[in-house]
Amino acid sequence: MLDSKSKRLGKGLEALIPKGALASGRTIVHIPLNKISPNPFQPRKYFKNEAIESLSESIKKFGLAQPILVRRKGIGYEIVSGERRFRASRLANLERIPAIVKDYTDQESLMMAIVENIEREELNAIEVAKGYNRLVNEFSLTHEEIATLFSRSRSAVTNSLRLLSLPQKIIMAITDGDFSEGHARALLSVSHEPTLNAIFELAVKNKWTVREIESYIKGLRQKSDVQKEKNLNDKQYLGRFESALSNEFETRVKISGNKKKGYVKLYYKSNKGFSDLLKKLGRT
Repeated sequence: MLDSKSKRLGKGLEALIPKGALASGRTIVHIPLNKISPNPFQPRKYFKNEAIESLSESIKKFGLAQPILVRRKGIGYEIVSGERRFRASRLANLERIPAIVKDYTDQESLMMAIVENIEREELNAIEVAKGYNRLVNEFSLTHEEIATLFSRSRSAVTNSLRLLSLPQKIIMAITDGDFSEGHARALLSVSHEPTLNAIFELAVKNKWTVREIESYIKGLRQKSDVQKEKNLNDKQYLGRFESALSNEFETRVKISGNKKKGYVKLYYKSNKGFSDLLKKLGRT
């Protein structure tokens, strides 16, 4: 069960940081950078050096306008959100950094890190999926609870997690920005891994759109269905039509013979049954 504070996380950072805190300055402290450690629950694994360097130059000129969020950890502090600002401040050779100190559990720390990044659209699809996966595996949250936390539909959360079932090279392509989440989701309907990899290679090589991937997969399925039809023996083939005709005429049907020739028997048990059958055959 989630406590009341955890449930509020779905509203974003504002739900946990008082609106007047930044303006009043009463909750802001300046902490030595060497007393702060990164957040081990940080879902973002890749930080662009150019962005860090640019922010660092801005901090050198104007200072850090927005404090980071930390929690007490041992004799120091651990980042809850704001690791990019922390890295840029360290690069700018600051000795101290403005911070808001809050007491968060491991679960809240992970959720805050994910919320911050998702709200700022900084995580790629795989990082989001891995963040959700940690909530499932480490904190036993259901897909429904995660959906509530991040104001998303349950199906969106489930589909995000399904991306992690894709082959590693496709996951890396999504992570590197070479293959979109939409393209990847189109591949999720294919369970045979060699076929999945082959479609992925074709999609990348030919720069297919999502629709083109879906169309190609649909074509493969149709060919597969035709081949399955050809592989049916006479009994299996005629048995399918027996069932279909029986449902249509609402009576017992028997087909004798093979695919080339034979006959069809329609059964009835009364005058009314015979009359009803003739009507369905268009003979009355």
